[in-house]
Amino acid sequence: MEYREEIKNLKITRFHVLLVLIVAVLIGRTAVPALAADPLGSWREGANKRLIIEFVEKATTPGSPDFVAPEDRVATFDIDK
Repeated sequence: MEYREEIKNLKITRFHVLLVLIVAVLIGRTAVPALAADPLGSWREGANKRLIIEFVEKATTPGSPDFVAPEDRVATFDIDK
C-alpha cells in the first residue's frame, strides 16, 4: 500500500519536465549522427544496399535529373510472412 500512496503523492514539476527534455535532446544529438552515417546500418554491404541508397539520394536531391517531389513519392513495402 505504501508504494501506491507514494505514486499518488508524486509531484511532477516544471523542473522534471525540463530535465526530461534536456536528456531527450542530448540522447537525440548523439543518436542522429550515427543513423546518418549509415542509413541502412542493419543491412549487409553489397550491390543491393548500394543501389537502394544511390536511388534514394538521386530521387530526394533537388536539382537531380531523377528528383521526385515529396508529394509525388510513394513507398511500397512487400513483407513475406
